Amino acid sequence: MEEKTMLLVIDMQVDFHDDGGALTSGKRAQVKTPFILERIDRALAEGRPVVFTRDTHEPGTPDFDRYGRPEFETYGSHCVKGTAGWELTSSIQERLLKQRGTQEPIT
Repeated sequence: MEEKTMLLVIDMQVDFHDDGGALTSGKRAQVKTPFILERIDRALAEGRPVVFTRDTHEPGTPDFDRYGRPEFETYGSHCVKGTAGWELTSSIQERLLKQRGTQEPIT
């Protein structure tokens, strides 16, 4: 069996990364971004897939009532689907668009 590898980029979202994000780590997250971008570029150049995840909360859904509400009570509202804070940070979004070969927005 042929071995394959991929790069997994987890929760590089505005609410966690950007100044003013609801749960931002600010500079602690931002200082790592160039390294992550380099790894994304390398993986794409080598033809390896890059997979991006997003923390997602959808108020009004059964899952939110069970898991999201307690998390919001502890950490505050963050990464609500469809909000600016839920979006991938701009530099990561650019890499995702490059991988997809389209300029269509990611939703």
